[in-house]
Amino acid sequence: MMNKKKIAILGCGNIGSAIANGLVNSGLYKPSQIFVTRKSHEQLDKFSQKGFITSSNNLEAVKKSEIIIIAVTPQQLDDLLLEINDELIENKHIMLSVVTGAAINQIKSKLTKKIPVVRVMPNTAIAIQESMTCISSQEEDNNALEIAKYIFDQLGSTIVIHEELMVPATALCASGIAFFLRAIRAASQGGIEIGFHAEDALFMAS
Repeated sequence: MMNKKKIAILGCGNIGSAIANGLVNSGLYKPSQIFVTRKSHEQLDKFSQKGFITSSNNLEAVKKSEIIIIAVTPQQLDDLLLEINDELIENKHIMLSVVTGAAINQIKSKLTKKIPVVRVMPNTAIAIQESMTCISSQEEDNNALEIAKYIFDQLGSTIVIHEELMVPATALCASGIAFFLRAIRAASQGGIEIGFHAEDALFMAS
């Protein structure tokens, strides 16, 4: 079932790497079931050593996978979609996008095939499989939404929201970590001022 569908992560930077490693650490996927792409051969070598399938060729990754995770920067998105469009196959591929600010309709407008697209917004805690991930899709893509939810449930917690809530969700889920860290820092600083050693104050505040 799910663990038989190969995944391609296109643009395996920080978030893409965290997704790849998290899925393997969760036991849901084996490295040999995940195809990762990146322009840097040096970075790809690190994945090869772990058993992942690696390439700098996005077309090859799409051909050999069913679930396509788009993890490039917003500036790279349009060129990537244009590059892989002809290799996408209806009723085979689904696309999960973690690209910041990229709306579902924006992505679909660049494709000539009817490919389900799910928008996914994890936060930095995905690196330790503790992400609070927001997910949204259009109604006709509910099956793809369930697949996305199942995948990202392995990397923390998920919540399905309407796409128009993605921007405020970013402030709450992604930026929220920064707010909490500032609160911890302020509390630990207060502890120092009342006489605790810095390490003890930080330990107690956190």
